[in-house]
Amino acid sequence: MAIYLTTDEFKLRTLLPANVLQQIEVSTPGWLAAQIEAVSHGIDARLSKRYHVPFKVPYPDVLKSWIINIVSLNAWLKRGMVATDESFGEYKAMHDRAIEEIREAANSETGLFDLPIDATGPGGASAIVRANPQSYSEASPYVWLDVQRGRGRSEDGNNNGTSR
Repeated sequence: MAIYLTTDEFKLRTLLPANVLQQIEVSTPGWLAAQIEAVSHGIDARLSKRYHVPFKVPYPDVLKSWIINIVSLNAWLKRGMVATDESFGEYKAMHDRAIEEIREAANSETGLFDLPIDATGPGGASAIVRANPQSYSEASPYVWLDVQRGRGRSEDGNNNGTSR
């Protein structure tokens, strides 16, 4: 499993104030790194049914933004924040949108995301290795007759009829 974002890169990209990040690191050293790692592994776990994970370096920016949006809310909650604060609602919305996008990327039936293997540029190769099923099967409309015939012959052979 890969960790898609360093703590320094998270600090550079997040919208959280530097003093909030500093408070967290001073009070609980390594907490941010642990959160980034846990979210990275969670993303891999969800996407592994459709994509070849871990992704290759350089990592797609969308993965990084998902981690930033999820960990940012966790950091606010860790530090403590008033739930009625308007900015809390914005962080919560970004968090929820990231979770929804991850679910959408993992959905092989209706998912709209096609993550690249790496972030080398536009039009890169798709990282999807297991797409939606490509076959269709339906029972014959006459199968019920075969099932009914078999059940009837079994009941006749047992001399006990239907037990319902």
